[in-house]
Amino acid sequence: MPAKLAIKKEKKLEDLKNELFRLQEKLSTFEDTAPRIQIKELYSWTAPSRTYRKKSKRWALNMLLTILIILVILLFLRQFILMAVVLSLGFLAYVIDAIPPEEVGHRLTNQGIISGDRSFLWEELYDFWFIRKNEFEILVIDTVVSYPRRLMLLIRPNQQEEIKNIMLGYLPFREKPHLSWIDQAGESLAAQFHHLVGS
Repeated sequence: MPAKLAIKKEKKLEDLKNELFRLQEKLSTFEDTAPRIQIKELYSWTAPSRTYRKKSKRWALNMLLTILIILVILLFLRQFILMAVVLSLGFLAYVIDAIPPEEVGHRLTNQGIISGDRSFLWEELYDFWFIRKNEFEILVIDTVVSYPRRLMLLIRPNQQEEIKNIMLGYLPFREKPHLSWIDQAGESLAAQFHHLVGS
């Protein structure tokens, strides 16, 4: 009895192996006949990776005085961890000001957007619009992926129409973007900070 059961199991296993082999053959023929879509570059440009404007010595002095005042207040309140945070943020602001941004290549293709070493399919992108910050034109693209939620690519002013015309074939364009309360609060805080340190 156990010998018959072992033979039946072996036969079932052999049948399953044969079926798996047939399915793999069918799959390989399907993969060979599937049309391959060639990636075509529609437009490309290079731009700095972030907005950058060399700050004046007055800005650096105002920033230093502001940080010192905050540190003195935190010292009296014995908030040593917050002092470390303020010093870290001050150092970060100094480094961002001292190091100019690198040039990054951006490409629009028939499959999506390639920005530097990152690529995004059109299906991962939601909509786009343009904003102007200081003397910079920025292409803003919302995504449907968890990170990053938003792409911000710098462009030259004379490139806006050409980029817009290409992207309209793939994504909806917003004349006036919807800003969440977080975006509005961030813009407000940035404006207040720049006003405070005199940049």
